Amino acid sequence: MAVSDGQVHAAEQVDLPAADLVSLSSEAVVLRTTSGAVYRSVLMPGWGQFYNRQAVKGGLFVGSEVVAAGLAVTFHLLGAHYQSQYDKMGAGTPQSKVDAKIDQAETNFSRRNWALIALAVVHAANILDAFVNGRTYNSASVGSGAGAGSFVW
Repeated sequence: MAVSDGQVHAAEQVDLPAADLVSLSSEAVVLRTTSGAVYRSVLMPGWGQFYNRQAVKGGLFVGSEVVAAGLAVTFHLLGAHYQSQYDKMGAGTPQSKVDAKIDQAETNFSRRNWALIALAVVHAANILDAFVNGRTYNSASVGSGAGAGSFVW
């Protein structure tokens, strides 16, 4: 096509099978597999959901694990702080103060353990969700329609 006058001087037509057009499209089909989603979720929370194009759910899993891990660290540090205060108490310290520091340390360590359990549960749910919602797309499998791909469960 000439820019100055807008006339077409040469043209060519190419016929491609529909399966080949998939790789040429602007949003090319990337082989997404259930195992790929699960593998990503095992490595990093929410990654499998992002891979499955479920961004909101992926964000929720990431946020939940960050909160649970943050709580675990916070409660561990608080428990260690109270444990340190207990360790520094001398022989003349009243028993009520000793018992209070032990209780505070144990309470925070218990909360830390519950936060770690919550972290493990959320991570397991993240992996299970990636497995349940993951789909394997097989672009090489062509059905009766022109270029129809198939989903394999």
